[in-house]
Amino acid sequence: WSDFRVHEIRSRDMKVVRFVGNATIPSVPNTHPTFIRFVLAKAGYDTISAIGRLSMASRVARDRFSFAGIKDKSAITCQEVTIEVGQDCPRLLISRLLSVPTHFPRILVDGIEFCDSKLVSGDNGGNLFTILLRQVSLGESIFQKSRKSCSKALHVIKRSFKRLTRRGFVNYYGHQRFGLGMRSGMPTVAVGKALLLQRWDDAIALVMDPRSCVDKQELQVKQRFCQGWKELRNQTCSRPEVVRRLSREALEVLPRHCYGETALLHALTTGRSCQQALRQMPHRVMYMLAYWSRLWNRAASVRLRLHGCKSAVAGDLVCRDRRPSAWRRDVAMDVHEVTPEEAAAGAFSIWDVVLPLPGRSVDIKYPSN
Repeated sequence: WSDFRVHEIRSRDMKVVRFVGNATIPSVPNTHPTFIRFVLAKAGYDTISAIGRLSMASRVARDRFSFAGIKDKSAITCQEVTIEVGQDCPRLLISRLLSVPTHFPRILVDGIEFCDSKLVSGDNGGNLFTILLRQVSLGESIFQKSRKSCSKALHVIKRSFKRLTRRGFVNYYGHQRFGLGMRSGMPTVAVGKALLLQRWDDAIALVMDPRSCVDKQELQVKQRFCQGWKELRNQTCSRPEVVRRLSREALEVLPRHCYGETALLHALTTGRSCQQALRQMPHRVMYMLAYWSRLWNRAASVRLRLHGCKSAVAGDLVCRDRRPSAWRRDVAMDVHEVTPEEAAAGAFSIWDVVLPLPGRSVDIKYPSN
């Protein structure tokens, strides 16, 4: 974990979120506070799993927690989280949060304060990554430690970083956005696509697909469920009863770490429809984000293949305001479409070009090229 560190960047002031380790209970305002904001530091958990532990320790429902983005499991990460106070006593709620490390030593809470609004997905200014590369080889033995080889390695590394700084790189969405399915051959984008197309039966089959398993018990449970689900889809009689029985049998032996699947199966055992059951999954939106992100990656690749990466061309979208505050989620971005005359004059560089993330918003502007 220590080789990979992720620190969230706050959108409100573009400062790096860090764990200091002096968490205390702040003074409670005269009026009942709406939200509590705190720094979550963790290792060995992704954000959704960590929120599940926080929910248990604080005795607060999961849906009252909110955050800007999911941070990796295999890393030491710091990010901000907000929790809706509701009718709870603020001091009691905070004291429960501070007790989390007692139950889960790799989950820490810090920087507690009251605020008026909750975080939403994407409400951050980015992430600061610190990555340690081990056993770097330059065609020589990694155990060769002569001064000459070290000098050569340093020269190559500096040259590579200068080239990266000068040329930049395409900011593709990586495997973290697409989950374990990237390894299994069943990417989460397939679930997102099924949800967006309202193919509820297909979405459940994909969520429970055994090819995305991480341990033997989970594999066996999902194999039995998917076999029964496949047979069930060909039936028309007594379907609700069979769905409840099939879901109950899987739920009894499903590993505890399968939070999303547990919520889905529990809803099915209560007689809810496939659509209603899928809505109970805490990271349902992340499946759709995975699909939209895959579309973005493909669109970015097509843009580079058609028009290269030397300059902005006619039809590209550019952001005229490059200040960090212009990229906040709650601020309308000043997007402009490059005209043929501007492209010929070189008015904008490739660094100005932006590409929208597809989604449900009706006012998304797409490039015409």
